[in-house]
Amino acid sequence: MNLTIAIPVDTAAPTLARLAGLRERAAELNAALGGAALQLAKNHLAEYSATHPNALGGSGTNYWAEAGADAWLAADATAATLNFPTPGLGRAFYDVTITAGATKLTLPATAAAFNHRADSFTGLTVFWGRGRALGLRQGEQQTRTRTTQAGEKGSSYWAPRPGGLVYYWFADSVFQPQNRDLLPSDEQLSEAAKAALINYVAKLQTEVAQ
Repeated sequence: MNLTIAIPVDTAAPTLARLAGLRERAAELNAALGGAALQLAKNHLAEYSATHPNALGGSGTNYWAEAGADAWLAADATAATLNFPTPGLGRAFYDVTITAGATKLTLPATAAAFNHRADSFTGLTVFWGRGRALGLRQGEQQTRTRTTQAGEKGSSYWAPRPGGLVYYWFADSVFQPQNRDLLPSDEQLSEAAKAALINYVAKLQTEVAQ
């Protein structure tokens, strides 16, 4: 998903935007406004990444800071548009539900598993509960035999011995609630654009005076 935020000139500062000469330089003006808003978003994501460590205590990935680094600006005579190609930033505006495909989602259950694929570990085995696979944990395998309703022995299967650290939980889907704090507020973005507009006008006035 590519999240975009448009910042039109009239929204940033209607009165200043209508000053003589600015309309003729709208694309350049929008680039200045959008550039200021983009820098604000980059700084915000870097700070968010640094102040919100992984809840499991695992090593950080700088995911949000890198999301800010990947953001880019598109500006023309109509508007400035901030583009965020990194998945997950849509949560700033709406809830997100991630659904499993052909295989279950594997959710880290310990710091060691954070930011690692399950197949990067050796010795992990599936553990079961109430007839369904619950997740992956460390532990030796042992042979178990199913018992029929009549009390007769059925087929055998492999299962981990009791105990062992749980590395991952299995899930069919994950719900992530909206988190507006991921990005600057609309007011903050608008204020950044306004400040850039004022600086832009001051720059024009200086050029005219020379």
